[in-house]
Amino acid sequence: MHLPQRMYGGEAARLLAENPRLYSLLGRAWREMLVVEAEDHRARNLTSNAGASLSIHAISWTLLYHGHKLLWKDGPHMDQLLLGVGGTWDHLASLICQHLRQSSPSGGTPLTTVSTETIFQIERIYAVLGFIPGPDHVLRAPRPEFRTALVRHGLVSTLIRVVLPLASNPPAELGEYKNVPVDTLNLLTNWVLKDVRSDMRMVDALDAGFLRFLLGIARTTGTNPQAKQPIQFFLESGFAQHCVYLSVLRALRRALPTVSNLDPEKVFTQIGLGDAWRKFVEFVHDRLEIVERFDSGELTQWRVCDDMKCGRVGPKREFKRCAGCCAVWYCNLDCQKADWSQGHRQECKTLAQTLAQDHAMLVRGDRSFQRALLNYDYASRQTNLTLQYRPFLDDAGPQRSAMIYDYRWGTLRPHIGGKACHAAAATRATIARADRSDGRAQLSAIRFVQGPDVRERFLMLRFASRHFNLAVKQIPAQLVATMPVAVYPPEMVHRVDALTEHAGKWTH
Repeated sequence: MHLPQRMYGGEAARLLAENPRLYSLLGRAWREMLVVEAEDHRARNLTSNAGASLSIHAISWTLLYHGHKLLWKDGPHMDQLLLGVGGTWDHLASLICQHLRQSSPSGGTPLTTVSTETIFQIERIYAVLGFIPGPDHVLRAPRPEFRTALVRHGLVSTLIRVVLPLASNPPAELGEYKNVPVDTLNLLTNWVLKDVRSDMRMVDALDAGFLRFLLGIARTTGTNPQAKQPIQFFLESGFAQHCVYLSVLRALRRALPTVSNLDPEKVFTQIGLGDAWRKFVEFVHDRLEIVERFDSGELTQWRVCDDMKCGRVGPKREFKRCAGCCAVWYCNLDCQKADWSQGHRQECKTLAQTLAQDHAMLVRGDRSFQRALLNYDYASRQTNLTLQYRPFLDDAGPQRSAMIYDYRWGTLRPHIGGKACHAAAATRATIARADRSDGRAQLSAIRFVQGPDVRERFLMLRFASRHFNLAVKQIPAQLVATMPVAVYPPEMVHRVDALTEHAGKWTH
């Protein structure tokens, strides 16, 4: 316990550089001292001057602050540290998160004053912040397995809960560690938005108090560009981009009431983001109305028989799924047999793989909600979307175009996607089904952000009758193609409005 307490200076750094095996000894001591400190906490021996707490402070400062550059090289020093903490990246990730939780300055409650003990705890947090890999830092680019382990052990929610009590304190009270809340915010921005499952990280962050964290920073250091820029991005884009996920919307529904009594509009207005806050709240409330309609079953009440010669639209309870792919539905056994011979025999395996990919990409409920979101937006814009799609209504096969419901910026930006979108085998299978529909199906796709990637899922817009599309085809395609999108003559709009009123049942 005494060796780490003496290892703070340059002499210690040189000693560590020359003796990688010391990292194994310090790693083992770090792990054991955290266990002792946790027992002290349970026994309510909470003073930071306890031997275990002092040792943890010294070890973290030595290993992660003075020794971080050696660890970033991912050489023998990192190997020895892993050996000392248990042998795997999971052991190291678990230890880092445990260290952060036990370093919380006030056990998660707001701070009233910043004492010497508080600074002692902040120093422990600061040491770890300097070591946690940042996606944009060349030297700190983490091994994928280390990043995955940190995510698995709850790094995002842990950071927010630990630093949240500091966010509302004026920077002057934090002394030389005044930038800890802002540094944490910038680190979290990368860890949430650049994670391959940014939807899940967003839920983790919101449930841990991320809105209160942003509000606290806005109140104390919001005029600082390093703080204002990420706050502005989340309010104007980051949250909205993820409102295609039911899980994120439900997390926002839980999070918004936690800041309602903190006068967020006033706080954000003081740093020039009042309008961004108001638009964000309005946008979320609009999406939550869609969630309510989704939960009631209103937006996904219809299913369509996937025998394209039948195409009957009716309540879900009247249909059964193909047991092979679980992706297509039939109203009776005859329809299933007919579709098998017409092409599903070749498509079943491909559609099963696509469904598995969707389940790997989306948590439970998100897939159905995205279908509901398309139904809602198509219903509210049916006339304009019909006219926008009219020049492409005659396309078939590889030339068939899709109506792209683009949510990459939060709000819908619909446009037409050509054959360049259709390289995937699953898309070709969907096109083949649309070609067999005899005019009762159009190709649609939802495009959205997930971490650094843009995802795209193809669906079909199905009509109970072919008469709607036949009637739309009577409008000259060339006439519509020469007009700017959403700037159509009133007589053409009235004509399509009348057609949509008699379009019958439809659904994605």
